[in-house]
Amino acid sequence: MKLIETINQYSVDFNRILVDFLEAGYSLRLTAQGTSMSPLIREGDVVLIDPIGSQLPKPSEVVFFINHQGNLVLHRVIKRMRKNRMFFFLLKGDQVANTDGFYEEDRIIGRLRGFERNGNTLSMKDMPFKMLNYLAFLRSLTGFGSRGILTAPLLKSRIFSKYLDY
Repeated sequence: MKLIETINQYSVDFNRILVDFLEAGYSLRLTAQGTSMSPLIREGDVVLIDPIGSQLPKPSEVVFFINHQGNLVLHRVIKRMRKNRMFFFLLKGDQVANTDGFYEEDRIIGRLRGFERNGNTLSMKDMPFKMLNYLAFLRSLTGFGSRGILTAPLLKSRIFSKYLDY
């Protein structure tokens, strides 16, 4: 326990520990940092991440991956393609104008199961969140990013605002 307390959360060692836990089949519970996935995931939310397992992620899923700089990031799958028996995934934050680029399947190590906000646990399997997730995917896919021209009115509607305003 003391070892983990002394390792900086931005260090290569800390990232390696998280990867090792996921590869061993353990789930993670981490505090989200940054705003690239808002409004679905906000800075300070506690994200619940499961190991990726054998099922490949689908477009619209939020995955935990090792980016080209070696950092661990939680972003959305925009596109999945197969090339020479390998799968590649185009990843992007919902509030970011540009994609992260394509990543090989072995760089994707986890998937978002849900998150905790203000003491409430919200599951990605619940129907309202499946719908919100798909709307966020469409918003990210269209390239409107934070402007959300197509989806902003829906996300602000009373139907979804109660889930986003926890």
